Amino acid sequence: MPDCILHYGFPKTGSTAIQRALSEHLADPRFVYSHFQGPIHDHGNHSRAMATAFSDRPEEYHTHVAEGLSAEILLQERGALLGRLDDEITALAGRTFLLSSESLGFLRGSGVQRLRTFLEERHLVPRTVGYIRPRRESVESSFVERLKHRQGAFNEVFKGLGDGPRSQMATLDKVFGRENVLLWKYDRRSFPDRCVVADFCRRLGIDRPPVIDREANRSLSLPAIRLLFAYRHAFPASPPGRRSIEQNASLIAALGEIDGPRFRFHPLLLEPVIREQEIHLDWLETRVGATLRDGMDDDGEPSIRCEEDLLDFSPESLDWLARRTGRAAGSLAGKDPRAVADAVDRLREIAVAEQVAAQRKPDGLVARLGHRSRQLLGHFGRRSP
Repeated sequence: MPDCILHYGFPKTGSTAIQRALSEHLADPRFVYSHFQGPIHDHGNHSRAMATAFSDRPEEYHTHVAEGLSAEILLQERGALLGRLDDEITALAGRTFLLSSESLGFLRGSGVQRLRTFLEERHLVPRTVGYIRPRRESVESSFVERLKHRQGAFNEVFKGLGDGPRSQMATLDKVFGRENVLLWKYDRRSFPDRCVVADFCRRLGIDRPPVIDREANRSLSLPAIRLLFAYRHAFPASPPGRRSIEQNASLIAALGEIDGPRFRFHPLLLEPVIREQEIHLDWLETRVGATLRDGMDDDGEPSIRCEEDLLDFSPESLDWLARRTGRAAGSLAGKDPRAVADAVDRLREIAVAEQVAAQRKPDGLVARLGHRSRQLLGHFGRRSP
């Protein structure tokens, strides 16, 4: 039987880099990377498509909520997605099929079982693989990702963390069988060229793609996180729709221009939650075969001890924000968080306008048309007998 490799992505474990490298630059003829989600959403990340195609309640998936999509609309989309996925599998001709999703936790047991049944009915043997970060980094990245997606209340920093990774692993074990679920530690120091894509390809025997996007899903710096936190407090909600999602992406990209130390929680803030998760952490360490407690007591970097620390803006970041929004340097110094949030909102407007202008340039238009042509040609080829 042909193989199917299902990559599941825990937060900040290089999933975006893996997805982009394999969806855009995979040259190994023994493997096929799926594009069943269609040209509009085709960035190599199958999370949204998986949630739509296999979840009991796809309308509750976070991007669907943000877009305001109803269950009826998603049910119609499900049929098209499953049809395209079926076409790709039919055309495999013995090659190994690659899927990558960060939404398996959302699918829960019933959705994951539905996915396995779909694949096995088409004579594919699914194997699941993924990475996990050390626990401190995992908690920190989880907060940052929630903040980027408009869920940044400080009193909910540790809410819902619980035994999430262990619970998801247990679900995968139950559905696919323990022998078909691999978990690796995310440790760039141990990767070839410190590159997760190179490590992923080495482990699975894939010829390494010629182009690696090391900046994919780049982390925001601590000064940028502080500005974003102030903005989320002042503007906690936005109207649903794809336009809102695109505007948020433009803002995050602009804030990514700010250099500075990485975002860290202080060990004293983390200690209680780590202690509560001790039994789950022991289980995960046994599973991965390595410690996940790296840097647990490290307090040598700037770090967050309380909510007030997140509103302690650096003078350099305020000057950057002032210049970026057409204000005089120093004009935001000493301002309260609401004034800073207003400036970040103005930054959002500017970033969106810059994005629109860039898309209207001839080179941007050519790039978009070329990308769309490659997608459509690839889709046409996959549907051919």
